[in-house]
Amino acid sequence: MPSLELALLLIGVPVVSWAVAAFVVLDGVSDLRARDPIAIPAGATARLVQYFAISGTTTIFGLIPWLIASGIEDNAGPPPAPISALLGTLGLGFAWTAVVATGTQAWMTRTRLRSFVGLDFARVLPLVVVPNTVVIFGLVLSFLVLGRVADSAGWAPLAGEAATQIGTALLVYSASTTAVAVSSVIAGRVRELGQMRNFLRAVSVADSGVLVSILALAWAFSQIVSA
Repeated sequence: MPSLELALLLIGVPVVSWAVAAFVVLDGVSDLRARDPIAIPAGATARLVQYFAISGTTTIFGLIPWLIASGIEDNAGPPPAPISALLGTLGLGFAWTAVVATGTQAWMTRTRLRSFVGLDFARVLPLVVVPNTVVIFGLVLSFLVLGRVADSAGWAPLAGEAATQIGTALLVYSASTTAVAVSSVIAGRVRELGQMRNFLRAVSVADSGVLVSILALAWAFSQIVSA
C-alpha cells in the first residue's frame, strides 16, 4: 500500500477541505434563513445538493491516482527513493490544488448564496464549476506522472535529476492554480448577474485564471515528457 503521507495528501486533504467548505456554505444558508426566511425557496435543497456534488468530485479525483499507485505497489513492491519522493510531491501538488478549488467554490457559493438558491442559480453555477477545471488538469498530470514512473515490469527506472524535474513541474502547476482563486474573487465583485453583460464579464474574469493554469499545464506536460 502507498505511504500514509500519500493517502493523506490525495484523499485526506481533499475530503477535509470539502467538509470544511460544506460547513461554510451550510452556515451561510443558516445565516441567510435567519435574516430573511423568504430568501430560501423550496427548491434550495436541490441546488445545494448540486454544489456538494460538484465540489465533491475533487475527493474522487484524488482517490483515482491513489488507487493506481496502490495497484503498482501491490505488484512491484515499494517504489525506489526518487519515485517515492516524486509521489510525495505529486500528492502535495494535488492537495494544494484541491484546497484552492474547494475553497474557491465555497467562497463563490456563499458570496452569491442569495442568487445561488434564487432566480440567478443558472448564472452562478458556471462560476462555481470553473475551479473544477484545475483539478481535472491536475488529475491528467497525475496520470502522466504515474505512466512515467511505472512500466510492465513495475516501477520504471528514474534518475534523481528526472524526478526533480518532474516534481518541479508539478509544483509550478499547483502554484498556478492560485490564479483561479484570484480571478474568482475579482469576478465576485461583478454584481447583477441577471444582466447578460455582467454575467459574461464575470465568467470571462473567472476563466482568465484558468488560462494561467493551462499555460502552466502545457509547460509541466513538456517537462514530464522530456524527463
